[in-house]
Amino acid sequence: MNKWIKISLRILAVLLAIVLLAFIGGWIYLKQHKKEVISFIESEAKKSLNGGTVHIKDISIGFRHTFPRIAFTIDSLTLRDSLWYQHHHNLLYASRIYATLDFFKLIVGKINIGRVQLVEPKIYIYTDSTGYTNTSLFKKNQPSKNNAPKNPGYPILEINNGSLVIDKDDKKKIFDYTIPKLECNIQTEDDDPTLKINANLDCKIEKMVFNPEKGPFLEGKTVAGKFQFRFNRDSKILQFEKIKLAVDRQPFIFTGKFFLAEVPTPFLLSWETDELPFKKAASFLSQNIRVKLDPYNISGSIKHLTGSLDNSEPEYKTPLIHLKLKVENRTINTPYVTIGNSSFTATFNNEEIKGRGHEDSNTVMHFYPLSGSLEKIDFKCDSVVIRDLIHPRMNMHIISEFQLENMNSYLDETEMAFTKGLGKINIGYRGSLESIYDSLRMITGSFTLDSASIDYVPRNISFSNGNGNIRFTGKDMIVDNLNLNSGNTDLVMNGSLKSLFYLINQKNNKLALDWSIRSNKLNLNDFISYLKPKQVVSVSRKKKSSFAQTLTAFTHLLETADFNLTLNAKQLIYKKFYADNLQAAMIMNDNFINLKDIKLRHAGGSISMQGILRNEPSSNPFSFKAQLRDVNVSKIFYAFNNFGMHSPTDKNLAGSLTADITMQGGVTTRAQLIPGELKGFVKFNIANGQLINFEPVQKIQETVFKSRNFSDIQFADLHDLLEINGDNIKVNRMEIRSNVLTMFVEGMYNTKTGPDLSIQVPLSNLKANKDSVLVNKGIFSKTGVSARLRAQRGADGKIKISWDPFNKAGKKKKNQTQN
Repeated sequence: MNKWIKISLRILAVLLAIVLLAFIGGWIYLKQHKKEVISFIESEAKKSLNGGTVHIKDISIGFRHTFPRIAFTIDSLTLRDSLWYQHHHNLLYASRIYATLDFFKLIVGKINIGRVQLVEPKIYIYTDSTGYTNTSLFKKNQPSKNNAPKNPGYPILEINNGSLVIDKDDKKKIFDYTIPKLECNIQTEDDDPTLKINANLDCKIEKMVFNPEKGPFLEGKTVAGKFQFRFNRDSKILQFEKIKLAVDRQPFIFTGKFFLAEVPTPFLLSWETDELPFKKAASFLSQNIRVKLDPYNISGSIKHLTGSLDNSEPEYKTPLIHLKLKVENRTINTPYVTIGNSSFTATFNNEEIKGRGHEDSNTVMHFYPLSGSLEKIDFKCDSVVIRDLIHPRMNMHIISEFQLENMNSYLDETEMAFTKGLGKINIGYRGSLESIYDSLRMITGSFTLDSASIDYVPRNISFSNGNGNIRFTGKDMIVDNLNLNSGNTDLVMNGSLKSLFYLINQKNNKLALDWSIRSNKLNLNDFISYLKPKQVVSVSRKKKSSFAQTLTAFTHLLETADFNLTLNAKQLIYKKFYADNLQAAMIMNDNFINLKDIKLRHAGGSISMQGILRNEPSSNPFSFKAQLRDVNVSKIFYAFNNFGMHSPTDKNLAGSLTADITMQGGVTTRAQLIPGELKGFVKFNIANGQLINFEPVQKIQETVFKSRNFSDIQFADLHDLLEINGDNIKVNRMEIRSNVLTMFVEGMYNTKTGPDLSIQVPLSNLKANKDSVLVNKGIFSKTGVSARLRAQRGADGKIKISWDPFNKAGKKKKNQTQN
C-alpha cells in the first residue's frame, strides 16, 4: 500500500511540475507577446458585441496573494457600443478586473473560473431619446450550441468601489448608485432556468428619478444586507421575497418583481418596517413630497409602515405609490396645529382617481381614526382626508368635549378668556388648507357651551351661566339662544355671521354683524365699566400655531366689529331709573354706541331716543334727541336725581310731562355728568301740574298774597323752552296759571349758584280766580299792572324773593343771551 501511495505522490508531483512549467511557459509567452494576446482578445470579443468594442490596457497572470488560485488580471477595461461617439457613455469601465482559476482543477483538465472581481467599475446603461440603448452591443437571438451545458457553473461576482447609472433619456428617468461592495454567488440546478443568487450588498443610492419635475427618491440613502434573489433566464423575471435590507440603517423587509424582458421595465416593489422615524421616512420619498412634508413631524417613531411602488403602467412617469403607517401616542407637529398623544392609521396614494395619473394633484392621504389633543383639548376624528398636494384640501369631522379654560390658548387672552364651563365640538370641515381665500370652504356642525364663565377683558365685564349653541351651516356661523348672566342682568343672544371664511381672510376690514339680545332684566349698572378706558392687560405671549393664530385673529375681529344690535328687555334698570318694554336698535362696537331708535315705557308714559355715545380716553362724549310722552314728572325727576338741580325736586312736582330734548355733553367713567359741558334745548309741557311745597313760590307768599295757600299749587298746562349751556339754564318767558295766582317767569338758573328769575305777578291776581278750568292765555297776553319780583339764592343758600320794579333779572337774562 505504501508503495502505491509513494507512486501516486510521485505522479502528482510530476503533473504539478508539468502544469507549473506550462503556467511559467504561458506567463513567459504572455509577457513576450502581450500586445498580440490583447489584440486577439479584443478582436474575438468584438465578434460577439454587435459592433461594440473592448479596449484593454494591460493583462497579466499570477497567483494573486493566495495559492492555489491563479489570477488573470486585466487593467483598464473599457466596453463601448457602436454609437459611443454620439453619446460618450461607456457601458463599462473598470480600472482592474481579476478572474481566478482553481489550480487543482486545472491539473485534471477543467477550467473553472471561481471568482471575477471588478475594481472601481463604472457601469453606465444609457437609452437615448429614440429608444436606442448602449446594451444593444450584445447580440440577440444567437443560435444556441447543442453541446453547451444547460446550467454552466457561474463564478462568484465581486464589485469593489463601483458605480451603476441607468440613464433613460427617452423617459427622462435616471437611477444612480454607488456600490462600495457587492458579492454575488450564483447557484443553479439541472433543468431549472432559475438562478438563485445569494448577494452581499453595500450600496448607496445617489438618486432614483422617475420624474425630473418631482425630484429623486431615496436620495443619498445607503442600502446594505445579505439576501437571496432569483432570476429566470427564460422569462427574464428577477424577483425576491421578504428579504432583509437596511436602508439608511433602518431595517426593512422587501418583496419585489422586475420584468426585465420588457422595455420599459415594469416592476412591483413592496416593503415594511417598524419603529421608523417620520423624518427618515419622509427623506425616502421624492423631493416634491419631501418639500410638502418638511413642515410636519412626528415625535418618536412610526410604529409600523408598509408601502409599495408599482411601475406597471409605462404611460405614467411616476410609479404608483401606496403607503400605510400606524402611529400610537405621538406628538404631531404641523404648520396649522400641534397634536399631542396622537394615534391613527394613515394611508398615502398618489392615484386617487384611476386614469388621472400618479400626480401630486391626484394624491390623497387618509387618517383614520385620528385621536389626540390640541393643547389640552382632547378630540377624535373618525376620518381626515387630505387631497391634492399642490393645492391641498381637507375633509374632516372632529368631536371633542373639554373644559373651556383649555381653549384660552387659542384666543387672544387680552380680549376674551374662559374661566369656567364645558365645551362640546361636533364639527365637519371641507375646504382648502391654503391661507388664500377659498369660496368653496364649508364648515358644518356645532360648538356648545355649558355653564360657561367668560371674561371680556378690555371692559372688565364678566359673564356667567353661559349656555347655548353656535352652529355652522356651510359658510355661515349662527348663534342660537346663547344665555349669559352679568351681575343682575340676564341675556339671551342670537346672531349670525355670513361668509365666515371670507371675513376671516379680510384681516384689515371691520366686520358688521347682525345681533339680537333679549332680556328679562337689563341692569345698565352691570355694564358701567364700558364708560372707562379700555383695559390694557399685559400677558406673556408664546408662539402660537397657525390654527391658534387664525382663531386669535378672529376673536380680535369680533372684538372690533360693528354689531347691528336689536335689543328687547322686559325691564331696564339704571340706578334709580326703571323702565319697561325696552325696544332698541343700535350699532355698537368697542368704543362707540349709535342709538338709532330706542323706545321704552317709564313712569306711566313713553320715551323714545336717538343718540351717540363715544368711549374716549378722557371722557365719554354723547349727543342725543329724546321724546318724552305723558311721563310722570315726579318719577322721572326722581329717577335722574332731579337732573342735578337743587330745586325743584321730585318732591315739588307732579303732573304729566311731554318733552322734546336735544342735548350734548359728556359723562365721567362713573357715569356722572361732566359739569359745564351740557348743551341743548328742552321743549316741555306739563299737564295737570302741581307745585308742592316749592320754596321759590312759597317765598312769594311772604311778600304778597299772604292769605293764599302756596304749598299746593295746581296749574294749567305748563310749557316752555329751556336753553342749556354748561351750568346755565335759560328759562324763557313762561306762563304759570294756577289756582292760586297767575304769573310769568323768566330768567337764568345756574346749577351751582341757583336761580336768578324774574317773576311778573299781574295785580289782577288780587281778585280771586273763580274759573273751574285753568286755561293759559299766552305769554304775550295783556297782564295789566303787575308787580315784579326777583328770586335768588341768598348767602344762607336759601331762596330769597325781593321786589324788582326795574326787572333787573329779566335784563340780566337778556344780556347773558346776547353775550
